[in-house]
Amino acid sequence: MTAEDTADTDKTKQPTNGLDRFFKISERGSTVPTEIRGGLATFFTMSYIVVLNPLIIGTVQDDDGQYLGDLTEPGAAIPLVAAATALVAGV
Repeated sequence: MTAEDTADTDKTKQPTNGLDRFFKISERGSTVPTEIRGGLATFFTMSYIVVLNPLIIGTVQDDDGQYLGDLTEPGAAIPLVAAATALVAGV
């Protein structure tokens, strides 16, 4: 590695704004737009899972014909499964 390579590397790792300085994004080899896209992708994925998981698990009968938690109505467990899914997603 030459002195010019080192100088170029140092230039790309300089913080460009307060957000970058606080989280040290460029020091870790990323950029603010990349981190924002990653955060949005994670948010939408978790939102999808929190909605879809209860619809799948909360409306299915087991082998004995019982719904989750011995609730008699189909879909009655959806709020319980949604709460558990959101709690686990938060952790």
